[in-house]
Amino acid sequence: MNYAHITELNELSEEAKAFLVYFVSQDLINVAEKLYFIRNDVPFGNQTIKYMTTFNNDLNGRIEYWIVFDNDQAAGVAQRLTYDDNFETSFIHFKINPEEDKYLAAKIASMPPVKMD
Repeated sequence: MNYAHITELNELSEEAKAFLVYFVSQDLINVAEKLYFIRNDVPFGNQTIKYMTTFNNDLNGRIEYWIVFDNDQAAGVAQRLTYDDNFETSFIHFKINPEEDKYLAAKIASMPPVKMD
């Protein structure tokens, strides 16, 4: 199989790569150097899974990640965490719109100051 490191996935923006490393790091410590994916074109509803990876975690479970594309744009990452016959799933979107950026900038600007007393 041909493995590609997260830094080699040129179809992803730098922001999407950084977010993906952060997201995976929530389950696996120090994973950035080991974050390799295999190419795989699998239908995912109206979208396509282009890359996938899996890891065993410290609790004898398995964590799987699939990078989902909508046409040629990275749409998000799907995750499945499996223990024995039980599993949890989640999907995180990469979608960032300029309108949301303006809203977030205004919202952040209006937040009260953080006090570290």
